[in-house]
Amino acid sequence: MPIVKRPPPAEQLWKKNDTKANKHAKDHKCVYSMNGDEYRGDYENNKKHGKGVMIWKSRDQIYNGDWVEDKRHGYGLLSKGDGGGGYMKEYAGGWKFDKRHGYGTAFYGGASYYEGEWYAGKRHGHGRIINADGSVFEGSWRDGAECGYGDYVMPSGNWHKGDWKDGKMHGPGKYYYQNEGQLYQGTWVKGIPKTGTLTEVDRDTAPHPIKVQIPECELLADPDAVLQKAAEDALAED
Repeated sequence: MPIVKRPPPAEQLWKKNDTKANKHAKDHKCVYSMNGDEYRGDYENNKKHGKGVMIWKSRDQIYNGDWVEDKRHGYGLLSKGDGGGGYMKEYAGGWKFDKRHGYGTAFYGGASYYEGEWYAGKRHGHGRIINADGSVFEGSWRDGAECGYGDYVMPSGNWHKGDWKDGKMHGPGKYYYQNEGQLYQGTWVKGIPKTGTLTEVDRDTAPHPIKVQIPECELLADPDAVLQKAAEDALAED
């Protein structure tokens, strides 16, 4: 019996076109989207993977850095339009699955910026923020807000050293009044000082010392115990 060799079935056209369209290269390909977005960089398995630059026309943003399976992942620089046809830095640092993660610096315009740790897109860990008005906070952050111990210096020269919670002074701390040369030590609850002591520490060198000196407290047998109890009661109410 003669052997009949049949030709292999023809590949369907859509599969052939899909294979041709599949992007897989370690050279810098340039891909344009219908909405005007543009990507220049590495691909693997039809996904942005490796080094690349993404330009979002609608967002007016540019990302230049590492990619893993279509996600910003590794180190990268994110810039945004400055309104005059150019770009300014918005964030430079670590990324994980398209979110700011690890160590990085965020720029908020003017002289304001944050440098420190990030977790899942939020300021989290240890970091420092310098605001446009000259105030500086350095300390612990959680879920994007000051939380834990931190040092806060205000434009006036006053400073606070102590605990924070949800972006507000909360717990034990010290507050120094530069003009008056006075130091308040006590307990805060949601940004409000609840109980503590006020002492004069730099009266002789203060620019504007209080004319009347603070008298010593002589009515309480154990003022420290009273303050401790008041602090515990204030925090318990929160």
